[in-house]
Amino acid sequence: MTRIFDALKKARAPHESGTALPAPAPPAPHGSPIHAVMNRGAAAAASARMSFDRVELVPIGPAAAMDETVARELSTLRVILESALTERVPRSLMLASSQPGEGTSTVTLQFAQTLMHEAGQRVLVVDAHTRRRSPLYDAAARAIRPGEGRGRAAMDLLPLADRIQRGGAVPVAAIRDLIEAAGSGYDWILVDAPALLASPDTAPLAAQLDAVVLVVQAGRTKRPVLVRAMDLLRRSGANVVGTVLNRRRLEIPDFIYRRI
Repeated sequence: MTRIFDALKKARAPHESGTALPAPAPPAPHGSPIHAVMNRGAAAAASARMSFDRVELVPIGPAAAMDETVARELSTLRVILESALTERVPRSLMLASSQPGEGTSTVTLQFAQTLMHEAGQRVLVVDAHTRRRSPLYDAAARAIRPGEGRGRAAMDLLPLADRIQRGGAVPVAAIRDLIEAAGSGYDWILVDAPALLASPDTAPLAAQLDAVVLVVQAGRTKRPVLVRAMDLLRRSGANVVGTVLNRRRLEIPDFIYRRI
């Protein structure tokens, strides 16, 4: 069960921009991967670091179950983040944990579903786990029926594991360029990242995004481990806006807990 444990810690200063934002791209048809082609300038800038010239996105649907409590907490998280982050589109958010197995993939997909259904947003989910692909996203891909139409609100997946395994290790800046190229036309980019203490690239990548939310498993994550993870994020310059307490167990009924 997901619970927002820590409210907004700090708000990132709005970015100044002197150019108009591009209009969102129209929804893509289902039935096959979406190919978003980088413009020539972005491709030229990234070609020295990454040999990718096409970004393959996979349409996905709801696959993460949510009860009433989870839905309410994620709705609150959405409101907090919308007020904390700049209105620049797309907003980019990383969800990461201190150690593996704390539920970042589940929370990421649940939050993407909340943004799509509740706010009518177009969401790109980036599976940045480069060593393995989460079965949850395979289930989300199967949730899309061939030929099924969709409106503006939609979710797509950018799986980095398959791409990086084909091309070999790449620097964080190149991964950032890939995410930026793929994210054009979306309202939100949600990055499901590897555990901070297990991957040296997570904290540097977090610093390239608008904000980070730390996922903490209730009853499992030790305080020194969490402190170390927070220290890595701060040293990288990442904008840590809060935490989510995942798999929380209530010793008292939920309706009484909410009144305390």
